[in-house]
Amino acid sequence: MEKLYILKNGLKLAVKDIPYLESISIIIWVKIGSRYESKNINGISHLIEHLLFKGTKKRKNALSISLAIEEIGGKINAFTSEEYTGFYVKVPTKYMELGLDVLSDMIYNPLFKKEDILKEKQVVFEEIKRYYDIPEEWADTLLDKAIWGDHPLGRDILGTIESVESIRRADMFEYLNKFYVPENITVSISGKMDIENTKMFVEKYIPSKKGEISQFTKVEDEILGDKIVIEKRSINQSHLSLAFLSFSRSDRRRYILTLLSIILGSGMSSRLFQKIREEKGIVYDIGTYPAYFLDTGILKIYAGIDPSKTREAILEILKELKKAKLFDSEKELNKAKEYYKGSFFINLEDSLSQASFIGKWTLFEGKLPKISEFIENIEKVTVEDIREVANYLFSYKRGAVSLIIPDDLSLDRQDIEEFLNLVND
Repeated sequence: MEKLYILKNGLKLAVKDIPYLESISIIIWVKIGSRYESKNINGISHLIEHLLFKGTKKRKNALSISLAIEEIGGKINAFTSEEYTGFYVKVPTKYMELGLDVLSDMIYNPLFKKEDILKEKQVVFEEIKRYYDIPEEWADTLLDKAIWGDHPLGRDILGTIESVESIRRADMFEYLNKFYVPENITVSISGKMDIENTKMFVEKYIPSKKGEISQFTKVEDEILGDKIVIEKRSINQSHLSLAFLSFSRSDRRRYILTLLSIILGSGMSSRLFQKIREEKGIVYDIGTYPAYFLDTGILKIYAGIDPSKTREAILEILKELKKAKLFDSEKELNKAKEYYKGSFFINLEDSLSQASFIGKWTLFEGKLPKISEFIENIEKVTVEDIREVANYLFSYKRGAVSLIIPDDLSLDRQDIEEFLNLVND
């Protein structure tokens, strides 16, 4: 059984009772993330996420917080994205109230001790350096900048060393008090439960507070950054991230794009994997990844390439995208639909994944998701739909590229512009 409650304080509570499970997962979602930040405090959402684990008035340090959950066999963690921050526990059913108590205590009673702030900033600095040292991750960061430039979507979720360094203790308290309020929060709970008791506990542990409804700067449907970013390093593989502007979370065409992405680059039977890795043997890793935001979206393509074959690989990828404009295979489309449905249900096999599914949808749509609607929207997609979306997306105008290549590889912006133009008719 699933239910959605809008509490008196404005908080949304999405619950799903799964009687045969012996676990319960609780996620507190806050509609705040890196795209809500100003440039001077870029990274504050992520830094706060870290520091909320460092101690409260009730649990004085990080060990006390983690022990409260781990000593009963549970899990506790958090995540930050462009559009939301989440905190979760997964615990045995009988400890649901404890799980809510710990999460609420972290969010509403943090100490933000100065020594913890200094230490955690250093941790974030190392995290930033770590991502820089992983070329496939850094290519993703450069891609966002190539697409959106200095718009908040073009900035790193982690922030920069300079912006994180400048964030003060007072800034974090102000940010927390302003945005971590019921109007911006969705709580999703899934597992074995008494729904009415669950609602009572949430009302007990999530206090009514006044603040501001979080707002962000909308982005235009165009490339705002440099479009093409090339970085040279002392490495032994080329790393390509290619993206095309697509659709928002609420756009019905997202279902078409999801299937197009599966056809092109999900799994070892996809077109890109079969052509460029299996047939050509010029990449180690290749795949496509749609990303959806409130007002926009992108289709990403990543490839880790043999440096001597970088030009060939880029050309072959663009050829496959151009072929998609002529898509005419009912068989491939049906295979993609079955792939989607199978992975959809496999990904909902435990209480945490169920809580994530109902929570994220409720956070953005204000209502519970209906699995039947997802499946119906997927089943409606036609061969003509795939062609239309491919023709809409795959153009020089909508594309952006980031490329990290070895120092001695001769490849420049003009080369990439010529390649990218090939995807046009």
